[in-house]
Amino acid sequence: ILFAGLSILETSTNSYVCAIGPESTATQRLNFAQSFNPFGAISGVIISQVFILSKLNTMAASQRAALPADELVRIQGLELKVLSLTYVVIGLVMAGLLLAIYFTRMPKLKEDDKRLDFPGTFRRLRKNPNYVWAVTAQFFYVGAQIAVWSFIIRYVMQRMQLDVVIAQLGPNPTTAEIITKLRNLEPIAAGFYNFLEWAGLTALLPRTAEQAGATYYIMSLIAFVLGRFICTGLMKFVKPRNLLTALALIAVVCCLTAIYGQGFIGVYTLVGVSGCMSLMFPTYL
Repeated sequence: ILFAGLSILETSTNSYVCAIGPESTATQRLNFAQSFNPFGAISGVIISQVFILSKLNTMAASQRAALPADELVRIQGLELKVLSLTYVVIGLVMAGLLLAIYFTRMPKLKEDDKRLDFPGTFRRLRKNPNYVWAVTAQFFYVGAQIAVWSFIIRYVMQRMQLDVVIAQLGPNPTTAEIITKLRNLEPIAAGFYNFLEWAGLTALLPRTAEQAGATYYIMSLIAFVLGRFICTGLMKFVKPRNLLTALALIAVVCCLTAIYGQGFIGVYTLVGVSGCMSLMFPTYL
């Protein structure tokens, strides 16, 4: 229900943003509005790490299976409480957002013809080549985005052999030992870990190979955010379609490098794909 409501909210908001101003700057407005979307994705990662994952029991599945039934139920109850409380807070934030939207004065849009003609609208859109190709591009874009963001953690773990690296530290390494090892492995992640420690976000420091791989997922989201704002500014000087073409070609090169490249080069280019994706969705629509 939550995701269905959010999808309707985003779809209606995108259309509203395009309609409230001049048509010539609609693409730039939509890109600017969508620039704030990735902040939610980054916030989701941070919230899950700080308020959920860091408070879950770290026992492996085999260890849980050996526990008495009462103890296992107690642990699961505590974990469910942590998860439920987080979603309750998110729900309250959404309720606050609803009130803010309700009490905010916004431009009103009027249509001369208020009749709903779905068959006629569909026939008209089907004859519009820009719409047809935009929907086609959206189809492939969504597939590419899901594939890149779903696979990046496993890709990084495989390319950088994170399981092997952490296993070399022994059966129960401390967080400090893991971070020290990872700092010596790759310089960009080392700088990211230094920033987390400086900002007091130690709950985001990796304790497992999966969390170390997730570091690069966070980096890809940061590249996505920066790309949105940078491209929105560039649209004042460069036509949107030219920017879209350039980033699409760069994304193809990055994908090929990620497929055939080795080590850090493949990891960096896969993160770079997210930077290229930043412009695409709001622009070709």
